[in-house]
Amino acid sequence: MRLIKVVGIAIIMMLLSSCLSLKQKRYEWPEVHRKDNLVVHKYYALTYNEDHEIANWAAYSLTKKETHPIVDRSYYYATDPGVETQTATKNDYNGSGYDRGHLIPARDMAFNQTAQDEVNYMSNITPQNRGFNRGIWRTLEARVRKWSVQYDSVMVVTGPLTDSIIDTIGKENTVSVPAAFYKTLLVRNDTLNSAVAFVIPNEKASGKSHLDFAITVDSLETLTGYDFFPLLPRKLENNIESKIDTAFWDLY
Repeated sequence: MRLIKVVGIAIIMMLLSSCLSLKQKRYEWPEVHRKDNLVVHKYYALTYNEDHEIANWAAYSLTKKETHPIVDRSYYYATDPGVETQTATKNDYNGSGYDRGHLIPARDMAFNQTAQDEVNYMSNITPQNRGFNRGIWRTLEARVRKWSVQYDSVMVVTGPLTDSIIDTIGKENTVSVPAAFYKTLLVRNDTLNSAVAFVIPNEKASGKSHLDFAITVDSLETLTGYDFFPLLPRKLENNIESKIDTAFWDLY
């Protein structure tokens, strides 16, 4: 009986270990800790910040094939069933003066209906200045699709800088309005390896482009405290995250 009990405990520990290891088997995910409220959907993952009622980050891969829209844009916003503490609601944004801004763009998830439904979960929505959301942020999102076509696939992590909150909104929940948003990108295949990051203030960027806000991934890690692309070989990670390849990303 004791042997059976020991074997049973060993099996349980192996299963738990396996479950934990699954959290770091995706290259696009930042390092995930046990305390993180990780939510995994079919086409993307995020960690949810209950204190701010927005995600810390949302991560996905975008392939060349996925840049071709198949389904129509949906405007049906739903609470995320994967967030046990519940998310903010669509009503929290009504009359706030801020857009329901996507971290992962709806346009990037138009390749099938499931992806389009998932991208409109409120966990993927953040309060964004209208000039920002419909201007420089949209331009950067379009550039990401261009890079996905050019390089066949791009890994993307997007999130708010929650250490700097400029406002709050909400009728049912208190939703934080971040001062800035970031996006970091990785191209990795048999012949190409390059990464870049952007941090852009949550405001209309008159006369500026995303090129003005490019930084190294190392700099973004310092700002956020997150370890991006932790599954990269350490030497390669140190190399591509410490510099910006301006020619690769066409940053002129």
